[in-house]
Amino acid sequence: NGIDQLTEQAVGTLSTQGLSARTVTSIAAGTGGELWIGTVRGLNRWTEGRVTRLPALANGTITSLLRDSRGRVWASTREGVGYVDGDRWIRAAGIEGGLFRSIVEDRDHDIWVNEQERGLYRIHDGAVAEHLPWSRLQNMTGHVLSADPAHGIWVGFNAGGVGHVNDGRFARLYSAGDGLAA
Repeated sequence: NGIDQLTEQAVGTLSTQGLSARTVTSIAAGTGGELWIGTVRGLNRWTEGRVTRLPALANGTITSLLRDSRGRVWASTREGVGYVDGDRWIRAAGIEGGLFRSIVEDRDHDIWVNEQERGLYRIHDGAVAEHLPWSRLQNMTGHVLSADPAHGIWVGFNAGGVGHVNDGRFARLYSAGDGLAA
């Protein structure tokens, strides 16, 4: 029922009043002190105690958010992936809708998203530059992503384990045999 904010050891709660829905699915801090809040009914921006809704993403479920190094806020929905430009949502070219789980930015400033059925996508300059189907990644289905500061990205899998993707392929897969919990 709202969002808690931890500031200098004090916790404050942002009210749900004004949010498009009570269920918060993702959050991202903006560059100017605002907070972007994804819900099951759209994207909201909280600034200085006031909530505004992004009309272009007013009804769909926001599955993940990311503020990139350029300050753009990226959002994934069942309709696709894109970034916010003013009050508009600019969809990335070359990605159909689906169930997107996570968005990260790598050290080369490319955006990576994982879609539950189709695999990983690398977005460069607003369009798909690379698609890695799960079949190329040992048929493991990814759930979460994290950028590697050195190079590539990390993928956490639904069935357990993590993998490092580098230059369009798995560089290494870690599982219970490598000491991870089974």
